[in-house]
Amino acid sequence: MTWRRLIIGFLFFLTLSAGVFAAAEHPYRVFIEETVATVAQSWVPGTFTISPDGRFAYVVVVGNQQKVVLDGEEQQAYQEIAGLRFSPDGKHFAYVAKQGHQSYLVYDGNTGKPFDAIDVATLRFSPDGRRYAFIGKTGDKHLVVTEAGAGKTYDEINGGSLRFSPDSMSLAYIARLGNKWFLVTDGRESEPYDEIPALEFSADGKRVAAIVRFGDQYAVTVNGEIGPAFTRIKSDSLVFCPDGQRIGYIAIDGGREFCVIDHQAGNDYDRIISKKISFAPDGARTAFAVERQGSRFMVVDGEEGKPYPKISAHPPLFSPDGRKLAYAAFNGRDWLVVVNGVEQAGYAGIGEGSLLFNNRGSRLAYIAKLKTGAWTVVSDGIAGPYYDAIAQNSLAFSPDGKNLVYSARRGNKWFVVLDNREGRLYDGIVAGEGPRIRFDGSAFFRYVALDGRRIVAIKERISNKSDFLDFERSLDSQMETGSLTTQQFQFEFKPPHGLVYLETFKITDLIESEIMNQRLHEEEITTRNEISQSPSGYQINHTIINYRVYDIEDQAGGEALSVLEGVKYASLFDSQGFFTGFKGLEEFERKLKTLPAKHYRKYRDYFSKEAIESRFRYSWKTSVEDYLGKTIQIGDVWEKEVDLPLPNGEIVKALANLELAGETVINSRPHVIIKVDYDFDSSALKEFIQEMLLKEAPRLTSQPEIEFSGEGESIVDPQIMLVYSAQQELAMRVLMDLPELGEKEFIYKRIMTVTADYLDR
Repeated sequence: MTWRRLIIGFLFFLTLSAGVFAAAEHPYRVFIEETVATVAQSWVPGTFTISPDGRFAYVVVVGNQQKVVLDGEEQQAYQEIAGLRFSPDGKHFAYVAKQGHQSYLVYDGNTGKPFDAIDVATLRFSPDGRRYAFIGKTGDKHLVVTEAGAGKTYDEINGGSLRFSPDSMSLAYIARLGNKWFLVTDGRESEPYDEIPALEFSADGKRVAAIVRFGDQYAVTVNGEIGPAFTRIKSDSLVFCPDGQRIGYIAIDGGREFCVIDHQAGNDYDRIISKKISFAPDGARTAFAVERQGSRFMVVDGEEGKPYPKISAHPPLFSPDGRKLAYAAFNGRDWLVVVNGVEQAGYAGIGEGSLLFNNRGSRLAYIAKLKTGAWTVVSDGIAGPYYDAIAQNSLAFSPDGKNLVYSARRGNKWFVVLDNREGRLYDGIVAGEGPRIRFDGSAFFRYVALDGRRIVAIKERISNKSDFLDFERSLDSQMETGSLTTQQFQFEFKPPHGLVYLETFKITDLIESEIMNQRLHEEEITTRNEISQSPSGYQINHTIINYRVYDIEDQAGGEALSVLEGVKYASLFDSQGFFTGFKGLEEFERKLKTLPAKHYRKYRDYFSKEAIESRFRYSWKTSVEDYLGKTIQIGDVWEKEVDLPLPNGEIVKALANLELAGETVINSRPHVIIKVDYDFDSSALKEFIQEMLLKEAPRLTSQPEIEFSGEGESIVDPQIMLVYSAQQELAMRVLMDLPELGEKEFIYKRIMTVTADYLDR
């Protein structure tokens, strides 16, 4: 412990801040939190839902009635409300309301026609969000209702069969009239059958298949063309291949079971274990599990694999490139995942349906259960941390396949895990319309959490991503690289009046070695900023909305700084962008005075008007003023000296080598990519550290070896001089010969990130 305290102590000299920082608990992650709602105490638990684009709704009780709260606004009151649904694009919202003995569909605030009953579970939107459908009841008759009106009435409609085609062009369902069943597609009835257990659309929406019964025989029809007859066809086995060109199902005849592909029956088995046939993405390969004479094995492209005592009934999974196949099997002792015939480590159980390949097929993750009852996520064959629960369908790879996220629970708290690192604690991670966690490009992901009665929308940035640019985002939101034409840029401070953005600054100090790994200090601050323009220049109004601190030496003091949340102040600039002063800094002093005396004494000098202005003036000069009016072209390199203050009062110089490395377009505006490499080869800096080490540890047998390195990258809008994102990592490597321990290497890292989220641009 003596050496542990020594190392931590001497490394703290680098935790001097260059600006007003706040704190965070999680290295390599930048959080932007926004409270989207504080639900009323009268809310109905389980009713909260959120759209992919951030709209939200829930039900509250008002007297003896209920109301929907939509985006914070109460809607009309009804006796009972259920089935809240957002369209996939978030543009439309619907639910079922009951008043007296009548039920109504409420669509975008408009109450529809009354029905004696509405099957709430059947309310659904088309994939493009433009259409809706549900099953209503009038008297003893049932009918499908869409945005175009009510359809034909039937004696019975199979609610689970109602579905839109993937291209949103068609609507199909199964209905009964008298003792005959019909497949109804866009209002057109099929031939009558004695039973229709299931229907399925192809992915392109051009083909619709159904299992039908006539007499004591079953068959499959595809666009009205009927296939061969069997004694029975498993109702949940109907499946199209991803490109829609092939169809498969499981049939039973003469006591034997077959996989039927394109109406051609394959080999017979005692039992087909898989619920469905699995097709590779291109449809060329197939796989399914079977049983013959007590032996269970996988059949891949017609070839029978290794037998196991048990194989999961969930269909095996092909990788996106079709080259790998994964499934879960039981070897008599453990459940394990088999990938292309290679067995991974065994567990007490494998989460059904949890197997997930990344987009490239190079990585595989899944949920596994330990014999202790704990749960873990296995990625690339390696188990992660253990948790009390892991949310179903929460696993997600980033589009570039490098990162894995999921939500987990320990005790009564939920959090999002990124690459085995736990995030902030919440009472729940909300499952809205679509996946719990959504990636927005490869560097950002979003989710919604419940924190008490607060509904919080969280946007996280993976701050250690080396590729700030993400070229895999959808065309309407990606960085538009196709329109890049400029090769040189003039730097100006001309932000538009009314621009609003959230800026999150995070700093993390770590120490790594073979004998200890320690988080020393973490700070994070998120401010809301609004720019206004006047004839005399610019004013940026700042509000601190999130302030978090972790300090290994003073945890209570660090946590106390959250008192600064809500502080408002303003920075002033002339018409060219040169800093002229602050307004409202006395608010820091007023807030700090509410702290216990020992904390106030610790922080008052750091947050004094003079100290804040001095730090900001230096930072603004080096990052903005030094570039104003200059023209720089891609490929230009230049050097710049930066000051590094030491605890003994000395100022040492570090050389920064900068390069305008490239350009991109974000939100239709050109941005530049600036890379920096720091040269910390300063004798004064090395001498200071060596002197401190020898003073604190006179038993050191030799002079410590010290090396410094640092690099970073920023994406900047040269027309307004605002940062879209930035990251810097500074590292110090110390090699010491420690008594009784020998030669040991310690690496100190400081990771700094800035992320901006523009709300109005």
